[in-house]
Amino acid sequence: MVEGKKIIEIKKEIQSILKKKNELFILNNITVDIVTDTLLNYFIVFEKENYFAEIIVGKDEYAPYKFVYFDMIGGNDKIPEILYIWFDNEETTIQDIIENINKALDYFITY
Repeated sequence: MVEGKKIIEIKKEIQSILKKKNELFILNNITVDIVTDTLLNYFIVFEKENYFAEIIVGKDEYAPYKFVYFDMIGGNDKIPEILYIWFDNEETTIQDIIENINKALDYFITY
């Protein structure tokens, strides 16, 4: 259950980041949609203009990430393009996750 505790901690940290950035989301016309919010899974989609981003928190046996995944997709309707991607691994600390999710969201907000 150690993994479960870490997922819960990561989820709380990401929720804190989202609260701090809420005004920036509003000012930049970014829609935030919490798709899944369970104890061990958290999935958020961010949308603006021709871009969207997503954060996935949870444990997926077949995913390339350990607990956290972020990507930003953009472009026109015909050819979507991955503009930014980040995910954790076995050695990523909670502080690394906080820093990288902040960096990724700042990139999305200002893109």
